[in-house]
Amino acid sequence: MDFDNSTIRYNERLEVKNYLPEMGKDQLAEKIWYGLQSTPKSIPSMFFYDTEGSKIYERITELPEYYPPQVEKSLIPFAADALAQHLVGSDVIELGSGDCSKISIFLDHVPTETLQGLRYIPVDFSLSAIVDSAYCLQSRYSDIDIMGVVGDFLSHLSFLPNDKRKLFIFFGSTIGNLERHDALSFCEQLAQSMSPDDLFLMGFDMVKDRDVLNKAYNDGEGVTAEFNRNIINVVNSLLGTDLDPMAFEHVAFFNESESRIEMHLKALNDLVTITSDGKRLQIEEGEMIHTENSYKFTLDGMKDMVEDSGLMLERVFSDDKGWFSLGIFRKKR
Repeated sequence: MDFDNSTIRYNERLEVKNYLPEMGKDQLAEKIWYGLQSTPKSIPSMFFYDTEGSKIYERITELPEYYPPQVEKSLIPFAADALAQHLVGSDVIELGSGDCSKISIFLDHVPTETLQGLRYIPVDFSLSAIVDSAYCLQSRYSDIDIMGVVGDFLSHLSFLPNDKRKLFIFFGSTIGNLERHDALSFCEQLAQSMSPDDLFLMGFDMVKDRDVLNKAYNDGEGVTAEFNRNIINVVNSLLGTDLDPMAFEHVAFFNESESRIEMHLKALNDLVTITSDGKRLQIEEGEMIHTENSYKFTLDGMKDMVEDSGLMLERVFSDDKGWFSLGIFRKKR
């Protein structure tokens, strides 16, 4: 994770503002330490996306079992066509942007004359992911300006520019990675930062057969397991510990009562390690560390989640099987 430089200008159309230095390495380490001292133990899923984690996740999106990217990508052209008029002279702000595969599909369906006045603002925890995707986008869309923001989108909404009409985009059903109260709080913060003319495009992974869900997070190639274990490398980097990622088993399953996929790391033996500031971390054999939730939604659930947040649902795009949905939201007037 990159804690150097607050603003980097790569070329006349690409600037990246890095807010990780403001958060501070110590503050991030404290988040991890707090989770590992809780019962049950946990690690915030935001720490999946260091440079290596972002690369592994790109491989996950290409797996046949992991349906969300393919289904969502099939819906993006319809949403882009519906939003084309709104984009004239606007900022497009993508939260948790990752690679540029989805936003490229979106921009492919934006009229050329509209692209010329558009500014794209990707927000991601990984500096390398933002820079790599920005260079890729600039090679395809030479007329757009890019202002990357490195940070936690839950903490840095107030740092985003507010001088143009905006389209916020939250692809990938990332909203499902947040606990219900955090998801509501996020929607409330976003609604407060929106102007009446702004719009919000958000993806939702829908409830479906549990076998489909379980296979999506337990792929045959073990890429998701590699992704899950890589978070241990981030722990080591921030805490100064020496845990072996292979000392943990990847565990993922659909919790039907909570309507969510849960991901955990299960310790294969007793583990003891010391942090860089001398604190002792002990993990017992068989103990589970909760690394991610991925909530699945119904249409009513989508509406209920935002009902009290200051947002209202205007339009929904769904595939024929009802596996995934993209919703367009507006601030309540």
